[in-house]
Amino acid sequence: MSLTAVIDGLEMLVPKNKFSALLTRVLSALILMPVVLGAIYYGGIWFTVLLSVLAVLMAKEWAHLVSGGRLAVSSVVALITGTVIVMGAAMNGHLAYALILSVVVGGVVGFLDRSQLALDRLISGFGVPYICIPLISAWWLVTAGSGEGRNVMFWILSVVWLTDTGAYAAGKLIGGPKLAPRISPNKTWAGLLGGMLAASIVAASVAVWTGFADPWQIIWQSGLFAALSQGGDLFESAIKRHYDVKDSGAIIPGHGGLFDRIDGLLVALPLVALMQWVSLFLGGNGIFQWL
Repeated sequence: MSLTAVIDGLEMLVPKNKFSALLTRVLSALILMPVVLGAIYYGGIWFTVLLSVLAVLMAKEWAHLVSGGRLAVSSVVALITGTVIVMGAAMNGHLAYALILSVVVGGVVGFLDRSQLALDRLISGFGVPYICIPLISAWWLVTAGSGEGRNVMFWILSVVWLTDTGAYAAGKLIGGPKLAPRISPNKTWAGLLGGMLAASIVAASVAVWTGFADPWQIIWQSGLFAALSQGGDLFESAIKRHYDVKDSGAIIPGHGGLFDRIDGLLVALPLVALMQWVSLFLGGNGIFQWL
């Protein structure tokens, strides 16, 4: 049974109204969030399966996206094969080689692309590192980035989710000047600031309550990554506008495709992992003790 079928069944219990679309989004999140958080918490085979499924589905979505909403078999095969090769290397412990390999394989995928425009071939090949580097970052954080790695993953997921929620609420309630009207007409400066504020306040509150990090440090880190996640959202919007595609897919009811849901995370994860690695390399205790 697909996720869409489950959501449709649950929606039948509630009469249709103006909040039906929001209900669909909420139900999808309530079903998927425990799966993702549980896989991160338990790690091992569960996290391996999660990342493997994400890699294949995202490669398929990217092929759908760069084909202008069509499903070109050659693009699907090339992107899935390339992504599987790179993630296989990463999951076998060859993380540095996997990062380099993602760029090399991406170049091969772009070279083999049949698009007439050089830009389209570049975007097609870019899909491999764009998918793999964030997933490799997540893999390293959870499996090798010290015992704190899981906490870092939970934190960055919370920041991105809170940013999306805060941006949506502030944009609807306040509106105002557009952030990038040519790329994403619905995004506003109020939404950006609202997302940053929501992520920073909630993260700092949790830091005070649990004592796991300095609240002031968490505030600037959460604000930074909230802004970066919005940048990832805009980048994805620019790609979709280039190919005249509304959504990257339709796998998540109410949200669209995977890229529509985790575009901000794809930009934030590599930098989070880099900061964690630098801190540990310099003898620190991780990103939460950065200063």
